[in-house]
Order: sequence, then C-alpha cells, then structure tokens
Amino acid sequence: MDLEATWQQHKKFIMRVGGGALAFGILSMVVGWVEAGADQLARRNAKENADVLAAASSLRGQEAAEKGKKIALEEKARPAIESAVAFTVDPGYVLSEEDKKHSNALPKRRASAAEEVGKKADRTTAQIPRKDANLPDLGFDDDAKAEGPHEAEAFARCDVTRYVVGSALDVGVMRVISVRQPNATYEPLEGGSGFLRRIPVAIVFEGTTQQLASLLAVFEKDGSGRFVEVGVCRVTRMPDSRPEEGRLQIELELGALTIEKEAPADAQSTSTEQKGRPRRRRD
Repeated sequence: MDLEATWQQHKKFIMRVGGGALAFGILSMVVGWVEAGADQLARRNAKENADVLAAASSLRGQEAAEKGKKIALEEKARPAIESAVAFTVDPGYVLSEEDKKHSNALPKRRASAAEEVGKKADRTTAQIPRKDANLPDLGFDDDAKAEGPHEAEAFARCDVTRYVVGSALDVGVMRVISVRQPNATYEPLEGGSGFLRRIPVAIVFEGTTQQLASLLAVFEKDGSGRFVEVGVCRVTRMPDSRPEEGRLQIELELGALTIEKEAPADAQSTSTEQKGRPRRRRD
C-alpha cells in the first residue's frame, strides 16, 4: 500500500481532524506502518506481525490476502489516530439510560459545570460573565430541549466547556470576556463506520502571550485523552488599552473530537455549514 492509496482512503478524516504538523505527523505514522512491510514489522513487533498475517490468512486468494492485510493495518492505525486527537468525555457527562428518564438531568449537568468553573474563578478572583444565581454564563442554550444524539452532545458539551474555561483559569487568565457555543458538526466516516463529531466552544479573554502559549500546550497534549483542536485563534489589543500596556484580547475557537455511532437527523457537517443546508444522518 503506497502513500497515494493511503491518502485517498483517509484524506477526509486526516484533513478534518488534523491541522498543520499534527496532520502531517498522523499521516506519516500511518504511512510508516503501511510501508514498513511484513519483515520490518516482524523485527519491531512479532505479535503485531502475527496479528496482521492471521487476519490476512482468514481470506482466500492473493487479492483477499491483500485486503486482509489492509483491514488488519487499519484496525491498528485507527486506535492510534483516535488516541492522538480524540477527546474522552468525562464519565460524569456521558448520557446514561437513567439520565434519559429525567428531564432535569441536562440542566443539572450544566449547573454542575458552571458551578465548577465559578469556584475556580472565585479562588483566583478572576472575572467571568455571570447569570442567574450568580453562576458563570457558559453560553448554554438553556431553553433548548435535546433528545437522542442531541442530548448526548449537550451532555458532552458541558464537559468540553468546563475543561476549556477551567483550563484558561488554571493558566492564570484573570478576565474571561465571553463564552459561546457554536453548532456541532458530524462528518460521516468511511464505510459507514460512524461519525466524527466536533463540539466547538469559543472563548474570549484578556491575557498574555505566555498564557496563550500555556493554554494551547494544555489543549494539544497528545495521548492525554483531552485533546482539543484549535479552529480559530485571534489576538488583538484590548479596545480600551494603550499599545504600551501590552493588554491583549484573545479569541479561541476550540473543537473536541469524538467518534459516534449515530448523528442527529438534522446534523451539520463542515460542507453543510458552508452551504447552509442540513445533512441527515446515515441509517
């Protein structure tokens, strides 16, 4: 399997979840595995080689054997890709069967996320937008009724938001200006194997270049299970400041990526966001 074939098969996924050096690194890793050959794989890891050969031998004929090798290699590549760029939702924010029975389950999770962020802000005396009951305003649409995949997405969004805003406070940000909740997108994966869900959270804060660098380092930590990709990063001078003060307004739009079995009927993808048309999920 050559680079061109690998690229043609995985380019949609790689371009979607990657970005700059990360996409190149993931592609290089996958191509390295494919081009290493059975002999090199055997020297590096005898067990992996045995697994590949076993999967190939389960199919008959030369063409079937090549297909078997391809399937086995993809099974090894996908977990590595997912571990590098996927976001693992905290179990406390994963929709359960019990949660589906209670209409107040989602409001409770939203309140819990806001309360956690509020306590962090109080400890550091950081400024953050507030709303009812003095809880931080994290941009949730409290009037929306979520069901099915939308409900699971809403639960996960609580976790993503508390992680993003909480991390900003952890690196020393003393003023959060606003938090927004753009629409999630769902990209169909090859072979009908599910959807790549991206939950975006946008935050605007006053900070320094050092705080921005520290924050990005937290979000882009490979293999942490809490990776979030940077969609937008804008740095401007605070409107009410003088140039010599060095006060910066920083806007980040970050996306948490997960693999989901299903998508909402009205789910958007990046292409439908651009065209303005809803996209239905695959059955």
